[in-house]
Amino acid sequence: MQSSKYLCGKTHLINEYIDLLTKWNEVVGLVQHDSLNDVFGRHIEDSVQLCNFLSKDSLVLDIGSGAGLPGVILSVCGFERVVLCENNRKKIVFLQEVARKLQCKFEIFGDSIYNFNGEGYTAVSRGFGSLSVLLDVMLKISCAKGVFHKGETHMKEIEEAQVLFNFDYDVHLSETNSKSAIIIVQNIVRK
Repeated sequence: MQSSKYLCGKTHLINEYIDLLTKWNEVVGLVQHDSLNDVFGRHIEDSVQLCNFLSKDSLVLDIGSGAGLPGVILSVCGFERVVLCENNRKKIVFLQEVARKLQCKFEIFGDSIYNFNGEGYTAVSRGFGSLSVLLDVMLKISCAKGVFHKGETHMKEIEEAQVLFNFDYDVHLSETNSKSAIIIVQNIVRK
């Protein structure tokens, strides 16, 4: 995998994160239980591939961070200015524990995404909502660029979003699932 270079020397942090995720998932419901059967491929590598589309000095905003995917992983990979936006109290406590145990320097914004000023940030997300919802959020918080994981229906989501917005986009096939994609969006204008 092309993205594995970002994990060099960080195996102990990834293993610690996986341990925390597995333990807390029973109580908090962070990820689908069956996805833990391949947690490295399904969640870690899937998150790491975003490194290929971000510059090291990027301000990164993880919208609807949940279990910290991809935000925590981007922080572990060396991105120093990462904000995890999550308003679920139990998930916030989990993210605080991850920050403490891994000694990661990400920030947690524990409020509605609509109360965040995203100017200068690149938004990332794995499961917050449809592309139309994400574009709406980006406009409302003044976030100019987005890098989003999307599943098998990514082209349909682009078509649906084009009904409501004009925007530039690039589609890159996912390194971890040939039916999924990373969509990069910018220059968003509501129709």
